[in-house]
Amino acid sequence: MVEVFDNTKQYEAEMRPLELPFESGGKCDWFKVHSTCEHPDSSYGIQVWVDDEGHCYGSIFYPSAFYELRNVREVQG
Repeated sequence: MVEVFDNTKQYEAEMRPLELPFESGGKCDWFKVHSTCEHPDSSYGIQVWVDDEGHCYGSIFYPSAFYELRNVREVQG
């Protein structure tokens, strides 16, 4: 598991929306995301988390209040 992100490296991870306390126990599925700075929401070369459809989930440096991240791994190459 990666503890500190380096903007010069690439990462892959799994993400899911956080469940709200008032939700009726519906489980949200995990989906794959990867880090990139080649997205319109990337600013000043800072990488963001993006899924395969191109949806952005925020900067790799700032945890989202709405999503949970797990199984983060560095991509070699």
